[in-house]
Amino acid sequence: MRPAHHPKLIRRTPPGISTGDAPIRSKSEDRLERAPFAERITERIHASRTGPSVVFGLVGPWGGGKSSVLEMIKEILADERHRKEWTVVTFTPWSATDTAALTDEFYRAIADAMPRDDAGNTARRLLAAAAPTASAVSKAAITALIEKHLGEGSLKGIAKAGTDALADQTAKYTFDPQPDPFAERFTKISNAIRKTGKNILVIVDDIDRLHSDELLSVMKAVRLLGRFDGVHYLLSYDEQTLLGVLEQTDLAGNSRPRARDYLEKIVQYPFTLPPLQESHLADELRTHIGQVAQNHDLSTAPQNGGSMDAANYVFRTIPHRDQLTLRTLYRLFGQVDVLITLVGKSDINLIDATLVTALRLRHPELYRSLPKWRRDLLGGTSNAKYKITAKDWQKRITDTTGLTSEDEIQATYKGLVTLFPRMEHPVGMIAPGRREACRVSDSNYFHRYFAFRIPTDDVSDETVRVEFKHLLTDGTWPSESIVLECITDASRNDLVRTKIGMNVDLVADATSAQCASAATAITTHLDPEGEGLGFNYWGMVLYPILLRAICIAATPTDAEQIITDYRSTCGLIAITRVLASAPYVISANDLATLKQATTNLRNEVCDVVIHDLTTDRAPDQRTGTTPLTFVGYLDEEMWEQMRQIIDPMIRSGGITQGDLAARFVSTYSEQEIRSFHREEFEKLVPRESWRADQFPEDDGTLPLEDTTLVSLAMYAARVVRPILEAE
Repeated sequence: MRPAHHPKLIRRTPPGISTGDAPIRSKSEDRLERAPFAERITERIHASRTGPSVVFGLVGPWGGGKSSVLEMIKEILADERHRKEWTVVTFTPWSATDTAALTDEFYRAIADAMPRDDAGNTARRLLAAAAPTASAVSKAAITALIEKHLGEGSLKGIAKAGTDALADQTAKYTFDPQPDPFAERFTKISNAIRKTGKNILVIVDDIDRLHSDELLSVMKAVRLLGRFDGVHYLLSYDEQTLLGVLEQTDLAGNSRPRARDYLEKIVQYPFTLPPLQESHLADELRTHIGQVAQNHDLSTAPQNGGSMDAANYVFRTIPHRDQLTLRTLYRLFGQVDVLITLVGKSDINLIDATLVTALRLRHPELYRSLPKWRRDLLGGTSNAKYKITAKDWQKRITDTTGLTSEDEIQATYKGLVTLFPRMEHPVGMIAPGRREACRVSDSNYFHRYFAFRIPTDDVSDETVRVEFKHLLTDGTWPSESIVLECITDASRNDLVRTKIGMNVDLVADATSAQCASAATAITTHLDPEGEGLGFNYWGMVLYPILLRAICIAATPTDAEQIITDYRSTCGLIAITRVLASAPYVISANDLATLKQATTNLRNEVCDVVIHDLTTDRAPDQRTGTTPLTFVGYLDEEMWEQMRQIIDPMIRSGGITQGDLAARFVSTYSEQEIRSFHREEFEKLVPRESWRADQFPEDDGTLPLEDTTLVSLAMYAARVVRPILEAE
């Protein structure tokens, strides 16, 4: 694990410097401290200026920064120390359509490097004439072509015009059409180049990406056809890839040692690119993730009390960190940018988007398997019998990735555990904790990381926030509200409730009237007597809104009116369930304000419960009026208020404890009894006052086939009597 950044190692990207895949253009852009390396290579190249042609090599992995080093070498050779003696030209073998054209282009590249003076023009003319394509256009072919169309004797009359036309094919330089033997022509060119007083460095980048025949043509060109004194070569390649291409040639005969021997004959001085230092890798990662965050106006700072920012977290937890290159980082964060763009900046987690994308790019089959393992990844079962073990996970990884290295399998497994902390951890692993929104380990967000959009059964967090803010501002949902559509959709109701709950911070900016209107607008689209308004459901969302409406009302009368209006519109059960759902401890002042505003409501609830306790009614007439309906809202003062009424009635014989106990038996339906709620009953009739003669006698043999008060009283007696008899 890399220690915290030393200030000297934290290099922010200077303005104007790209973090893309293009190489840097100067030493001033060097963020990897490779300029000294480029200087030393240049010094060695410069030392070869008085000798024969030398082939240098720059060896490093794809995406390791070779092209950037080449650019710095070009810059150094162009400075005041070297420009009089050196000219740098880049040979691009990619532009050739075949091996003949490749060799032709090779000569032209050297010709273009000649100085613009007499000596340079001479050398350039000789080089152009030596190009295979130009040499192929022999005097005989030209003669045959001209005399065929214009008649015999015409050649002399148009010799000058013909020569000028041919010059268009030889970079506007004439040549002697008489063919020379290769050795004689080579000597003429070499002498002409020497007379220019210039040394030429021909840079050939990425030769490992050529086909085998093209590669051999380049090798032949730099080793034989272009080995002029004063002309030197710098070839850039990934050695393992290059050897793999050479192995396929007849020259190597599928032999890696023979391919290596051939390469060593061609490249005399290979310089190995310094490996990417961990500190530089960390800084590059920080630069890239910072750029993505800036593109989407996201923060990389530690979230919710965390100790690590996004860059440090990713750097610490990303699997296979030692195999990252500049190019893989560029590709990774380019794809992260795409994912965030498609899903939405507020609808996905930056860190998880990075780690999931890294997994997708490195192990696409494993990534595609994750959705079918969703339940296991998110910890959908606590049953040990069905729990996926570390060994099971490692087998899944092996089966989908084909990995055989134990270290790579473990690294991949730890990467999954980092994303899905409910998975069984490898021995000794302590994944750094994170409490952030929109994580892939949250069932509400999981599918976004695989759909590259907001799934059809999901709703954007940003949409929820915007519409909720509109509701708090205007008191109504926007037209064609997506959130309102979700509220009325049973399959998405809970999802959107959770997302609104994540935006309760907006309530702090709303007025009392706005909060009251918002609470009403939400509640009117919910079942006013359903469990959905209770604690852990919509009540936890509505309570803070309604509480703020009451507590910041201009006057106590205004606060009371808010309660009255909400109760009138939404119903008694709805308001009591909401007010019984405090998601946090409220202050004494707010509690006092709420209590005062709900005085009439509290009295109404007590009256409704007393009426149910003292009135014999059929089951269908008691719905929504029993003590159990309001048990979450009733506080000790309200219980005491009701005891003051009930106790005299018990003492006078107007009602029995058994009659009261019947009201504390819950039911599943009008035919099926559920259970007796002893704790709640004791709040009305304390345990120490229970008397056996207050409960009906029963031998327990008769079935209770309905939920009339008589049956409920008998059911309660069957619970209470054994308790009393056991004493």
